[in-house]
Amino acid sequence: MLTELNSGNKKTVEHVRVHLLPYLGGNATLDALRSDEPDDPACTICYTDVSTADGLTTLRNSLSTSQIDAYDKVGVCYVRLTELIMEALPKSNDGVWLSPLKEVPPFEQVKAMMESIFSSFKPSVCP
Repeated sequence: MLTELNSGNKKTVEHVRVHLLPYLGGNATLDALRSDEPDDPACTICYTDVSTADGLTTLRNSLSTSQIDAYDKVGVCYVRLTELIMEALPKSNDGVWLSPLKEVPPFEQVKAMMESIFSSFKPSVCP
């Protein structure tokens, strides 16, 4: 996503958030993305988009089994982690668009963001 942003592809904050949340939630939220409804007060994703579920599942499955297992074992509070990542991403003055940091390679951006988040929180970011 940061590579796309740095290459000139504009992305709204909301676009990234609605993709990041189900991705970070793992299989349960990716499955919910296939049937969740906003009128359900217990919804986890609160919208349905099978195509996005397929794409994010493919992205998750591109990781090695050991990477997926290690992430799942932590038991990340995915909503909180999504919030922390979204807070850390640079945005336009009006808060609608993500702002590219072309001078910083995407890997370095992610590394710095995660180091900052995890310097203040335990790995699961759960309270």
